[in-house]
Formats: sequence, C-alpha cells, structure tokens
Amino acid sequence: VRAKYPHKDWSKFVWLNYPTEESRKKHREAKGKGEIPENAKIGGEIGIHGVPEGYEFAIPLKINWTLGCISMTNAGINDLYPCITEKIIIEITP
Repeated sequence: VRAKYPHKDWSKFVWLNYPTEESRKKHREAKGKGEIPENAKIGGEIGIHGVPEGYEFAIPLKINWTLGCISMTNAGINDLYPCITEKIIIEITP
C-alpha cells in the first residue's frame, strides 16, 4: 500500500504499489513475446475504492468501470479502510 486517503468521488481510496519492478519486467517480456501490443502501457495509480454516490448497483452487476482499480461498495471500503496500514501487503492474483 502506497497511501490511503478519503476521496471526494468514491468514499475512500487505498493506493496500491503498482507497477512494481516485477510487473514492469513481466510487461516488457509480454511485449517481447508479442502477447500484448508494442505500444501497450503498464498503467498506474491502481487502488481499491468505493463507488460514486448512487452507483452501488455496479458492484453486484460486476460492471467494469474503474480502468483497472478494484471497486467495493462504500460500506465495504469503509469497513476495510481502518484495517489497512501502509505496511500491509495486499496481493492481487488472477
């Protein structure tokens, strides 16, 4: 976790440490093998956060609206938020 903070649009934001050097290496290798386009960008500012006001329905419908982040209901992120420290390790696996 790089940081965590209240967010004006979706309750709370937990900023994850991505991309890491390992993910950059995998990205370069995938480009080299032609698995992803040569001009593909790795991205960044990935986090775990709530949803905009009135958008709670997006979670059970699994609407992909975040551009790479993980969204939760605002109640969910509000419950999780106090348990997260900048020292905690969060591993996201496929």
